[in-house]
Amino acid sequence: MNQVFIRVYADCKDDDEAAKLAQTLELTLSPYDPVATGAPTRYWKLPELFGFTYRLSSPARDIWEELISDADGWLQSADEQDRSAVWNRVGDRRFLISEARWAELQTHA
Repeated sequence: MNQVFIRVYADCKDDDEAAKLAQTLELTLSPYDPVATGAPTRYWKLPELFGFTYRLSSPARDIWEELISDADGWLQSADEQDRSAVWNRVGDRRFLISEARWAELQTHA
């Protein structure tokens, strides 16, 4: 089974907006059976952002390739066991939702 961990930090003004944005993210990620690893939380370094974290899985889809191919600006790194990619919003770049400021994908062997 193909599994990926994703964290998205997005612009949100309060908990209500974060809850609505979580629903939008979950709908957008629905092809990958998203499982939230916790409630959206305010990012301590940048309080205007909330973090959304999910485990994604799919028996037939290559989640990694599908998500990374949808957006420019990914910085990827890998070793023998782990793979990581970080995306930052620059200019008009977009990933999943317009509110996303940065995201990270990770896999573990």
